[in-house]
Amino acid sequence: MKFAISFVLLACWAPVQAQPFKIGVISDFEHSTNLEAIVYEMIQETSRTTGASRQISLEATFFGITDTESAQRSYGQLDGKADLVIALGSITAKGLSLMRDLSTPVVALGIIDPNLQEIPYVNGASGKQNFTYIWQTRDLDKELEAFNKIHDFKKVVVFADEKAASTVNKQKVRILIDSLSKKWNTELSIVPVGSDIRQVINQIPASIDAAYFTVLLSQTESQVQLLIDQLNDRKVPTFSGNARLLDYGVLGSMANENDLQQVIRKLAIMIDGIASGSELSSMSVRLDTKENLYINITTARKIGLPIPFEVLFTATLIGNDEEALKTYSFEEIAEKSLTANLNIQISYQDVELSKIRIKSVKANLFPSLESGLTASQINEERANAAFNTPERSLTADLTFSQLIYSEQAVATFKISQYLQKAQEYNTEAEVLRVMLETYTAYLNVLSAKTNVLIQRENLLNTQKNKDLASIRVDLGSSNNTDLYRWESELAFANQSLIDAQTTLLASKLQLNTLLANTLESEFDVEDISLEDDLFKAFSQGPLAEVVKTPQRLKVVSDFLVAESQRYNPNKKELAESIHAVDR
Repeated sequence: MKFAISFVLLACWAPVQAQPFKIGVISDFEHSTNLEAIVYEMIQETSRTTGASRQISLEATFFGITDTESAQRSYGQLDGKADLVIALGSITAKGLSLMRDLSTPVVALGIIDPNLQEIPYVNGASGKQNFTYIWQTRDLDKELEAFNKIHDFKKVVVFADEKAASTVNKQKVRILIDSLSKKWNTELSIVPVGSDIRQVINQIPASIDAAYFTVLLSQTESQVQLLIDQLNDRKVPTFSGNARLLDYGVLGSMANENDLQQVIRKLAIMIDGIASGSELSSMSVRLDTKENLYINITTARKIGLPIPFEVLFTATLIGNDEEALKTYSFEEIAEKSLTANLNIQISYQDVELSKIRIKSVKANLFPSLESGLTASQINEERANAAFNTPERSLTADLTFSQLIYSEQAVATFKISQYLQKAQEYNTEAEVLRVMLETYTAYLNVLSAKTNVLIQRENLLNTQKNKDLASIRVDLGSSNNTDLYRWESELAFANQSLIDAQTTLLASKLQLNTLLANTLESEFDVEDISLEDDLFKAFSQGPLAEVVKTPQRLKVVSDFLVAESQRYNPNKKELAESIHAVDR
């Protein structure tokens, strides 16, 4: 009996032989390093998903499919050799969907819209035997709405992949474009994008004020970069439903940053189901991802487009914005406050005026020497020596005077001296006051920056919690009450982020005002840390040797308070003013 049980356990523990599962790939796109990496990631993700029970391998690949007939011929070559075929691109997907009998299962990627491409779609699935696909649902109307919040366009050119455009129903596309043009009161025109980018650039109307990119997969990175650079040089705002184009310089995107990873993940799950015997015709083809608005702030600056506050406060900003902004340290801000603050400059001028006033008063105490010269000439007929009226006369006089003593003059001089001293102390106090306000304003900017980061993180966490609540509702593990609560929290988080951004702008404005608006209209300040020289000067200087215990800290604090009261410039100014009044 024991021997029989041991035999059964050994049989259960024996390793299961992995079943081979071969995958073939048919692609519209030419072979490239990036495409090869994507195919490799698909195979690896599928292998991880199916586990050790299956040995996933790549049987064969066909690249550069240009028409539906070529796609069907390539499929025929894989028939009987591969266990599953992955169709990459609109042409291949369209070509295989038209085949009546598919003996080898097919999963297609690169679907634009099943309705426009007339690809089978029944109740969220393909409804076609041995055929399914992944459709990344895109709402062009919603994306144009997001684009319109950034830029009020009137004439938009839509760039569409030439191969993908060849697979859609032209009449249906025209109806869609016309309806969107009417809704947004704009003129939409489609420009197919092939391999000749120079030709595409020449086809762009000179009167456009915006450009929208559909998913471009047939073009190389350099070709896409050239097209976007040309539009940016022409100061044309651009938008795309593909987040990867943000790296090339597109202004905005309404997408998910992990689009490709989600597609690959869904593909692996579908292949695992197919290998287990699931029916392709009933598999869900939709891939609904949470879309976020992204703004390339570097591009916005390059084309000179001001982004509305509503978008700045709620969108995810990318780009080297921090590198583009001039960043100031506290030392630089303090130096600017001393040289540019208007109140300090006025105080310095008041000191100079008081010095001039003393010189004027002091001049009354010095000896005075006055000279005069008078010359006259009359007509010869009127000249009469008897009456001492010569024809010509010249009179000179010289007067010397010296004030011996005058209480009023001495008092005026002394009062002027007291007032000059009072003005000097007032200037010193003004410098200290401005420095305190500048330091406070600098810290307010740092505090506001930190608050923006906190509120932005809170917004992201709230969004994640809301998404989780939505998933729980879909699964039936929770009701709508929890979802509504998180939707309310999300609204509050959005408002808190807007308030934090507003506070940051106000703090920067206050700091710039103290510096007489000598800073750039948009600037940043350096963060302060305990590793900075300013803190090291206190932590490693003589003061740190003195203050080592709470008792010593109190002694030093009392001393500093007494010294500040003793040398308080406001106190000295008041004393000098009292002296002037008493005198």
